[in-house]
Amino acid sequence: MKRHFIILLMAMLLTSLTSAGTSLKIFHYQAKDANGRLNYRSFNAANIKKIDFSTIDVQKIVLNDGTEATAPMSELDSLVCIHESGNMWNGSLGLTDTDWKSGLVTGTNEAVWDMMSNYDVLAFDYSLTGSTHQFQGLIQNSANTSDANNLLSDMKHYSGSNAYIEGLESSCHYVKLNPEDLTNMKTYGVLFNGIGLTLTSIHKASNVIWSGADKTLGEGDAWSTNATKVNMIIGSSTADPLNLRNLQVGDKITFHFYSTSGAEFQLIKDSQKDLFSFMTSDYYSVGGSTSFTTGKVTQADIDYITSNGYIMDGHNLVLDFITVTHATPSVALAALDPSKVATSLIDPNATQEAVNVYNFLKSTYGKKTLSGIMSHYCLDTNEMAYWVYNRTKALSGTGYSPAFVGYDFIDGTNGKSAPEEQWNNGGLVGFNWHIRAGGSGFYSAANTVGCSPTTDFDIRKAVTEGTSEYNEIIADIDNVSAYLKTLQDENIPVLWRPLHEAAGDYNNAWFWWGRYGVEYTKQLYYIMYNRMVNYHGLHNLIWVWTMQTPTAQGNGTIQDMKDAYVGDDYCDIVGADIYQDKTSRIDDFNEIRQAIGDKKIIALSECGNIPEPSACYTDGAPWSYFMEWCLYGIDTQNSTADGFGNSDTDWLRIMTDSHVITRDAMPNLKVTTTESATELWNSTTAGVTVGSTSGWGSSDVTIPASYFSTVATGGKLQFIISGNSGQFSFKKVGSTDGADLAFDCWNKTNTSDGKTYVYSNVSSGTTIIQTTALTAADVTELQANGCKLNGNNNVVTSIRYVAP
Repeated sequence: MKRHFIILLMAMLLTSLTSAGTSLKIFHYQAKDANGRLNYRSFNAANIKKIDFSTIDVQKIVLNDGTEATAPMSELDSLVCIHESGNMWNGSLGLTDTDWKSGLVTGTNEAVWDMMSNYDVLAFDYSLTGSTHQFQGLIQNSANTSDANNLLSDMKHYSGSNAYIEGLESSCHYVKLNPEDLTNMKTYGVLFNGIGLTLTSIHKASNVIWSGADKTLGEGDAWSTNATKVNMIIGSSTADPLNLRNLQVGDKITFHFYSTSGAEFQLIKDSQKDLFSFMTSDYYSVGGSTSFTTGKVTQADIDYITSNGYIMDGHNLVLDFITVTHATPSVALAALDPSKVATSLIDPNATQEAVNVYNFLKSTYGKKTLSGIMSHYCLDTNEMAYWVYNRTKALSGTGYSPAFVGYDFIDGTNGKSAPEEQWNNGGLVGFNWHIRAGGSGFYSAANTVGCSPTTDFDIRKAVTEGTSEYNEIIADIDNVSAYLKTLQDENIPVLWRPLHEAAGDYNNAWFWWGRYGVEYTKQLYYIMYNRMVNYHGLHNLIWVWTMQTPTAQGNGTIQDMKDAYVGDDYCDIVGADIYQDKTSRIDDFNEIRQAIGDKKIIALSECGNIPEPSACYTDGAPWSYFMEWCLYGIDTQNSTADGFGNSDTDWLRIMTDSHVITRDAMPNLKVTTTESATELWNSTTAGVTVGSTSGWGSSDVTIPASYFSTVATGGKLQFIISGNSGQFSFKKVGSTDGADLAFDCWNKTNTSDGKTYVYSNVSSGTTIIQTTALTAADVTELQANGCKLNGNNNVVTSIRYVAP
């Protein structure tokens, strides 16, 4: 029987494909997959595909004429059938940017509508083509095709009193079929209108886990006043069950709402306002009509939900339906191997300081994480680093400064004291660049995330020589390069991260440099690299490329990451920008490893919530450094509003974690090889030892002024130090205050013994500390009085002079 049925069915299908002048024939089956999820599949004449029914619990076979096949489902173990599209409709309905354009997409003769039932959810796929995006669905009623009462009722949920969706935010939009919609759809078909988009397909959403009659949450404009008076419970063993059996660890749940104005949403555990582990705030502001996606579901969440269900509350809000995004199966990866990281920087002429920083990051990668924060764009004040220091000191009596501070050319190149201070005090310096091209904007005018300021600056023209856009961007690069050259002249290396987040969320490019795809972004990046390194001679840069991870963005694939990668020859470090929960973000870390392997250092180049360091090392995600974005450093500013941010106690716990490096624990990275220098003094010929390998020297040692007779303004001093890891200090002769020497380039001030002096941390072996260029006042002081030196666990063996 099986053989006869299959032959008959294939004959019917193939006949339908070869009949001249006939309409497209469709074959449908309804099945449960391996996880028990019920969904529909449709096949059309696009191409041939063989599928195996042995692993699919087929519920029903429907031919294009609506006839249901009667063969036992167990006999349909294999069948040659038509292309698996899963779509109710495929096509390309262009909806123009300047005016409404309508088209009859599907009508009453489409048997596919017979597969739909009340509260099924339709998904509309489209691409955005214009700056204004609107979408409308009309029931095809011969009496009045524009009658607003005949609109798909769910659409008006997304536009208040208007009868269409506007401001679309993704390539897929959901509409739930209320009973009257389904009746009208099967009777009349549907007519679609729109502006600025192309409708490409319609399909039944297969990830819906609840889509019953709409549920009003809360009490209108107010929260429930009694914690025991909850709005509704979904998912328990009582009525209105949620399809919880399909939840897996790592899944994300999306609640789809509609409302006529701003609203808020909350999940409650038992009778207490006790949040599930994937919730990061007491409640969520969900705007008017929108959706909210949770973080990843844990096993504890599943255990509780399956026993008790959800208790939901809110105000001015109606729950429409709920979907689930199933976790992508983890790819088994070998343990991280830091030894595979590239041995050298991509720039063969990198400055020694840049090499020192890179070698330090390599030596700590997999073992320690550098603390970091963004400096709120200001180039003259490390205000956010001070904030961390002062807050941790207020709680513990000891302040901790971030080892890494990021800056931005968003407001131009005015000011320089902040990065100079950070480097001179032992920390690392990084720069981003929100490029304000084509005016004052950097967000793409075509994006759909509602950000400002925007610009229509065209990257396609910016990478084409001879255009005004190309000339503008080259002028901008030259301006920034001139600034970075002044840092190079001061021996300050920079972790340089241009053109960040180019891919956006893989649906929308947030910035103009990603608007037309990452290929153009990479072209601009290569132009920038060549201009800065080969034309301007900038060799103090450590190049950092930002990758967007599918887990963090909720979109994209590993292949997308590979396509967006600038290549091993053009970056030294790969960073990810992640603003979600405070877990280790191991999935994001591993996605980068899947895309590029272990050949690059991986850092958390931006974050809102700082991952727990201990969890990072337990899970196997040892981010090289984190840079907490400035706006989320102060917990009272943002954490309550959107779930991002780190409190005072968070900062203290993180900065004192054994895996975290703070600025006061940084080694000296300034100079470790000798420039062409003249020796002025050495301990052997002078018969004097400065410092002690067993502790501080018993007294300061004065280096007489006679040794400095040849120094001149603009020259530099080098102190050659040997011994174990320890500290080296200097003082002005005739004063206990070391800070009044003008060539102060050291990174710590000590006042514990009642005196004030500055010192530098040095590493084991031989260390060379080099001053900044001597001023006229420095020369006068040295030639008149000399200077005082001391050491702790090390000795000064010589002093050298580098002529200007």
